[in-house]
Amino acid sequence: MDYAGFDRVSFDGASASGNLAHNMASRVWLEILDGFNLDAIFLNCPYFLGKDLISIELTKLQAKAYVEGIWHYVHPKSTRVDDPLLNPLIEPNLLKLGCKRVLM
Repeated sequence: MDYAGFDRVSFDGASASGNLAHNMASRVWLEILDGFNLDAIFLNCPYFLGKDLISIELTKLQAKAYVEGIWHYVHPKSTRVDDPLLNPLIEPNLLKLGCKRVLM
């Protein structure tokens, strides 16, 4: 504690580790840690996915199918692509995101 400042913490990650940073931030509020303050998260090209196609996915259906296949390999117990681990828009605690700032 003498050399670290937990009053201004940030989580960051690129690609799949961006998902980890997002998921950690969405759970910070579950437990109050004395002196810990999540200031910001930085997500560099997070691995977000959902069943609803966005514009770029409409032209790259084969790539989307490949990415969905990877997800089912990584998390075989997940029954859908719209999983809160992949799709932040369906995360029930999105409004309780435990930080002040987000950079994506």
